[in-house]
Amino acid sequence: MIRAGGIAAAVVMLLLTLFLFPPISTTGDLGLCLPSPNQWELPRFAGWLLNAVFIFLSAAVMAATNKRFNFLQEADPIMSLSLLILLGAGCVSSATLSTSTILLLANAAGLYLLLSTYEERNASREFFMLATIPAFGAMVQYAFLLLVPLHIFGGLMMKSFRIREFIAYILGLLAPYWIVVGLGIIPPEAFRLPDTLTVISTAEVQNDLFLTLLATGLMALIGIVLAFYNGVRLFTRNSRLRGMHMTFNAMGILAVAAVIFDFSNFVAYFGLLALWVAIETATMLWLYNARNPGWAVGILLLLFLPFFILEI
Repeated sequence: MIRAGGIAAAVVMLLLTLFLFPPISTTGDLGLCLPSPNQWELPRFAGWLLNAVFIFLSAAVMAATNKRFNFLQEADPIMSLSLLILLGAGCVSSATLSTSTILLLANAAGLYLLLSTYEERNASREFFMLATIPAFGAMVQYAFLLLVPLHIFGGLMMKSFRIREFIAYILGLLAPYWIVVGLGIIPPEAFRLPDTLTVISTAEVQNDLFLTLLATGLMALIGIVLAFYNGVRLFTRNSRLRGMHMTFNAMGILAVAAVIFDFSNFVAYFGLLALWVAIETATMLWLYNARNPGWAVGILLLLFLPFFILEI
């Protein structure tokens, strides 16, 4: 019942976004050598559909990650449903394929790979593959570089990041650029410093961005409170579980810092914050043995539905 209700709410919000919320037009080339997502000019329906697919794929990847590494045990449906609701309520980032959703899916895949390295004696191959995610991503949006410190911190928490892995990670960051330049796919002169993102629309669009900023701030506040609240219980758990959750908290704190210091590009980090809040919400319900976990999904819906309604 909880699963069906949460998925239905997310789908309804996404459908309403398609019909009632036009994508916001922005200028600024934010990639290191390729056009950023705000310049792709996808057809209205195609952009929305791709974005919706990426959202549900992200939830599925995180569910698979939890199924393998068991960092939430029975609370997994709440994590996935919370993520879908939070992303569905963010009209600005869900109206079309955006950096926020692409970065979220890339990060979800990276977390799966990162957690698999726990106490591996030789994880150089995994860290080489991990590094290619922000390397390729930064070609179209510099926000992907936020994953670099996350991977390094996570590797330390997984007790798998050593000198050999560090070298492999550096090579993984350089390899994609060596390939695209060496094969002549991207000429050297195409590399540039990213522009500043600016909005080109009416005051209504500015209001929508302001509402998204408020929702982002609320998510950051919820994530910080829950991280401290859950940390008390996690302190007594085994080192593997603590390491995984410290990695998730690092993801959230880095996203909060990015919103503050990269303010003009704050929407790009919306998905990462949504994932952090979803994980922390499910963690709280699991650690405190909530008998009826559906109330947490309902509270999140009540908190963020007003932002969605005002944006629509």
